[in-house]
Amino acid sequence: MLSNKEKNTLLVSNIIAIVISLIVCVPFGKSNVTSFELIAKFIIAPILIAILVGITTYTKYSNFQPANKFIFVSAYTPFFSYLGASLFSTLLAVIRTTNGFSQYYQWLLTLIVLVTVFVLVAIVNHMIHRWILVFTKNELMIVDTVMLILAIFLTFILHSTVSKHVDVVLQAVSILYILVPLLFGLLFAAFHVLRIIYLHSSKESFKIISHKELVAKWKEERDKLYSESEVDILYGLYSFSKNELGLSDELDDLYDEIIEELEAQEVIPTDEEDSIKEEPQVAEPVAEEIVEEKPKEEPVKEEPVVEEPKVEEPVPLIVKPEPVVVKRVVEVVNEVELELISKEQQALQAEREKLEEMQKAKLEQLMEVEKDLAQVEEKLFAATLKKERKPKTPPVVKEFKPSFEEVLNYVRVIPDVTEKANATQTSYRFMVDNKPFLVLQNSAKDYKITFLYELDEVVDLIVNTPNVVKAKSPKGDNWFKLTNKGDYTEDQIFDIIDKSHRMLTILEERKLQAKEQARLAKLEVKIREREAIRLQKEKEREAERLRKQKEKEAAKLKAQREKEKERQRIQAQKEKEKAKLKAQREKEREKARLKAQKEREAAKLKAQKEKEREAERLRKQKEKEAAKLKAQKEKEAAKLKAQAEKNAQEEAAQKTPKEQEGSTPKEAA
Repeated sequence: MLSNKEKNTLLVSNIIAIVISLIVCVPFGKSNVTSFELIAKFIIAPILIAILVGITTYTKYSNFQPANKFIFVSAYTPFFSYLGASLFSTLLAVIRTTNGFSQYYQWLLTLIVLVTVFVLVAIVNHMIHRWILVFTKNELMIVDTVMLILAIFLTFILHSTVSKHVDVVLQAVSILYILVPLLFGLLFAAFHVLRIIYLHSSKESFKIISHKELVAKWKEERDKLYSESEVDILYGLYSFSKNELGLSDELDDLYDEIIEELEAQEVIPTDEEDSIKEEPQVAEPVAEEIVEEKPKEEPVKEEPVVEEPKVEEPVPLIVKPEPVVVKRVVEVVNEVELELISKEQQALQAEREKLEEMQKAKLEQLMEVEKDLAQVEEKLFAATLKKERKPKTPPVVKEFKPSFEEVLNYVRVIPDVTEKANATQTSYRFMVDNKPFLVLQNSAKDYKITFLYELDEVVDLIVNTPNVVKAKSPKGDNWFKLTNKGDYTEDQIFDIIDKSHRMLTILEERKLQAKEQARLAKLEVKIREREAIRLQKEKEREAERLRKQKEKEAAKLKAQREKEKERQRIQAQKEKEKAKLKAQREKEREKARLKAQKEREAAKLKAQKEKEREAERLRKQKEKEAAKLKAQKEKEAAKLKAQAEKNAQEEAAQKTPKEQEGSTPKEAA
């Protein structure tokens, strides 16, 4: 029994293997295949997958349960997931460039082989858990060993193929070669992970059914279908005898009496009796000939008369219901598996032929039984003749007008009338276009006329004439029977025959009218249905138009509202921009005002400074002028002084000689 720990181990191993396979199937580079990618995908990944396969294989054989679906699906998922991923990766590398091949056909052949192997691996991956159910444990070990050898061989081949593209610039360079494999890899990985998780949580298992059980079940269904077909054939024969041949219900009672007599004499075995009771439709015409055409005076002469219809009449009865069988077989095809039916079409045909042979055999048995019955009746009649002392006088045939022959001759002169008589010429059926309108039956004491009559007038006929009753056969509301024992005149009989002939035409016209009315009613119903459908469609179209109009108006109104909102938004934005511009202008004005004010202040300050500077200049100029004037004054003063000194010196010089003359030299110095 698989424990929860082992189940979880299988689940985790499968998920890890699927993730590794997802990494393997996605290219690592956009423009080339690197050595790292080659080593990772075809050396490291196979080693990891081999470890996981070893774990799952050990768990599989330690809990060998072929019917457990989870064990076998999880045991092979790591193995086939890596094979599929490595094949897909190699296929992408081969598709993207032809540089690794010397000839184009080599590249094409390699591509075809890789695609074929990839498809085979995908098919085997999803079907192997069904195929291995027929293997024993030892046989499965051999199969696993063979698959392992093939996988190792395939891995080396893929490694060799991809190694040709290492460091080679690929011809197809696109990011899609990475995104598309990644997307599909994620989808397939998610599918397989969900599948493994579902099998892990459920207890899904296979049910092994032997071939013998399947064949036995199929044979049981086939026998059931054949039995239903046989019942349909018999019912078809019975319906044909009752409806098409127009046999009365009295034949059933007569047939039951014959069967009771045969049971009393132990002539018919039990199995034959059961088979005959299943086939009342074959014996009905025979019973009619025996009862109606068997005068007691000459029983021996009636034997061949009884045998003839037995051989001639049942032939169409067997052939006629064949469409019923075909119809049921077609219905069966819809119910039984087509594969089994296709294999048994020939067997069905053979069984149907065998069934027809059985019908013929049963008919022959019935004929033999009737012969035995006739012999028994002959012996009984002979015994009664011996017991009678006086010979029985034959019954006196009553003569009345019109006679049976006159009635026959009258009917025969009606145009387009065909007649059908029995073997003893005592029962005649008159038809127009294979549609009966009159039946004449003759006997020693009277004759019977089965005719068609108008229902509105038949009450007067029944009241005014004797021996008129509702006919049991043929079936129909307008069929009546009279027994003429000399109570009718020739005009009455001929009038009834003429009305019966006219009634057939009237009934046919009524049928045509009914069909026409039914057709017109169907046509009217169809017209009403079409009109209702048309009105419904018109109503739906009108509703659709109104809906579209409302949607259009709503969309238009919505567009107007959106437009109005957009206009308001634009207006608000414009106003906002105007306000912003106005504020900006105000700001600029304020800035200009402040600037002008500053400029004025600066100019004022500058003027003030200029004024001060001018005042300073004037002051300095004044000071300079004053200094100059002072210097000039000082210069003039100095000049005056110097002039004065000079004048003084000159005066002194002028005075010196005079003083010298009047002073000593010392004072002069």
